[in-house]
Amino acid sequence: MMTLMSSRLFENDAFRAATFIDPRFNFMRSPFIKDDEKEGAMKFLVNLWKSLQGSKQPQIAMNQGNRSKLDLFMENECGTASILSEIKLEKDFKLKLSELSNQTIIPVDTNILEYWYSKRFEDPELYELSHIVLATPASQVSVERAFTALEFIANRPLPNKETLDNILLINE
Repeated sequence: MMTLMSSRLFENDAFRAATFIDPRFNFMRSPFIKDDEKEGAMKFLVNLWKSLQGSKQPQIAMNQGNRSKLDLFMENECGTASILSEIKLEKDFKLKLSELSNQTIIPVDTNILEYWYSKRFEDPELYELSHIVLATPASQVSVERAFTALEFIANRPLPNKETLDNILLINE
């Protein structure tokens, strides 16, 4: 039963990403997350990172002293410098993500939000991603429970406020 539940959870991209970004579960030779699940989590995190970048244009100062006039012209006309810098930024970010799997395990009772807060200056991109990924529910169970409670209430005579509050509290 538990393995079925955990296998279903790992089918969810958000759950895989949250497990991947959590060093209590993703560490060197971790039994908790398999290599294919790590790959899926990394793809999810890279796509999320790209969407966060959105309108942020990387401002990378390139050394133009030893560049030919043709290179400078092509970069100006075609925007190849910005495309190349975006590719480099993505490659660097993927490398950061892959390094997460090579870290040492941290104690299970570590507060993961405090852990990432302590890393906010060291790695602001991963800090920002961790807040998004760790706040995403892995399933819609809470929503399904609310609808079940609503269905239960809708099929009965309208209760008073206290009874309604008690029904919703029980179904949470």
